[in-house]
Amino acid sequence: VKFAAKMNAYSRQTEDFQRGVKALLDEEEIQW
Repeated sequence: VKFAAKMNAYSRQTEDFQRGVKALLDEEEIQW
């Protein structure tokens, strides 16, 4: 469980994750 929590925290720091959240909040489509 600790490993999963660390991986979750790490993934939230990535640029792709942040772009995805921003697009979701701004109701924009995103091209991966």
